[in-house]
Amino acid sequence: MRQPNNRITYDEGENILDPFPTNIVILYNQETRQLASDWHMKMNTHGVTSNLKEDVIYKPCVDKLTEYSNIYSEKLYGIKNIAPATVRFNTQVKYAWDTPHIHDCPFTSVFYINVPEGSGDINFLDYTIGHSLLMNLHEEQRQTRFYKRMTPKAGMFLFFPGYVPHEVEPTFSDIPRVSIVSNYVKVRKC
Repeated sequence: MRQPNNRITYDEGENILDPFPTNIVILYNQETRQLASDWHMKMNTHGVTSNLKEDVIYKPCVDKLTEYSNIYSEKLYGIKNIAPATVRFNTQVKYAWDTPHIHDCPFTSVFYINVPEGSGDINFLDYTIGHSLLMNLHEEQRQTRFYKRMTPKAGMFLFFPGYVPHEVEPTFSDIPRVSIVSNYVKVRKC
């Protein structure tokens, strides 16, 4: 059974959490909710594209997510000028989930566009015990010290280092959960 103290809670506005030896940023406010609404409208009008980074329709939204990411990479890690290497839709249909994984990049952001009831939580796992060991822990072990869970909402922006293992619980809704996943790299000046 999941431990109640493992749930990450957050307030309206900016939340910088340190559930493990690193920070997870949760930004959830009127601006981010409006941005989610804009994305949703564009998806319904223009459809889903595989290359959001280059799509003119979605560029203002991608630029805003990049702006948020640059604020936090500098504020928390002193790293300026990051840019998205990849930006993609992550659509999870009924019974879909993501197993524990990391991203091969310095920073990752997740922006939730549509989060219907029954979408499942995102779980952050403690990377300090080692990725391969973490993947082999029994469910009960992962749900105690090595585990923090959070219920996302439409309009929520998450920013965290790409090396933080995380997973997404199964979606039980008939309506897909839709998010934008961006992987960021530092821009090198020539």
